[in-house]
Amino acid sequence: MARVCGIVLVLVLTLIAGLAVDAPAQDAKFRTYNKNPIVISGQIRLAREQEQRAMELIASAAGDPTTLEKTKATVYDAYVLIRAALGGVRMAQGNSKFPDPTLPIQIDLMEKARFDLRQYMTDLDRVRMGQIKYLETARASLESSMATLNSVALLLP
Repeated sequence: MARVCGIVLVLVLTLIAGLAVDAPAQDAKFRTYNKNPIVISGQIRLAREQEQRAMELIASAAGDPTTLEKTKATVYDAYVLIRAALGGVRMAQGNSKFPDPTLPIQIDLMEKARFDLRQYMTDLDRVRMGQIKYLETARASLESSMATLNSVALLLP
C-alpha cells in the first residue's frame, strides 16, 4: 500500500513539474521571432488579451501603486509580444519572393501599437510619481493600442 502511494505521489509530482516546465517553454516560443503566420496571429492574440487585462487593472487601480505596477508589467508583456510578432512579419516580408501585400500595413499598425504602449508606460510612470492627471492619457494610449491591434488581427490569417 505504501509503495503504491509512493508511486502515485511520484507520478503526480512529475506531472506537476512537467506542466510547470512546459508552460514557460510554450510562453518562450511566442517571445521569439517566427515568420509563421499562425505564430504571429497567436502573438497578437496574446498581446490583445494582455492589453484587455491591463485595461481591467487600470480601471480598478485608482492610483494604487501596486496595481499600477502590475498594470505596467502586463502592458510590457504585450509590448514584448508585439515586438516579436513585428520581427516575424519583417522576416516573412524579407524572405519571400512574393510577400503578402498587407505586410507593410501590418508593420505600420504594429509599430503604432508599440508606440501607444510606450506612451502608456511613460504616462503610467508619471502617475506613479504623483501626476494623476496622466491617468486619462495613459488609458487613451492603451485604448488606441487595443484598437490598432484589433485592426492587425483582421489582416492576419
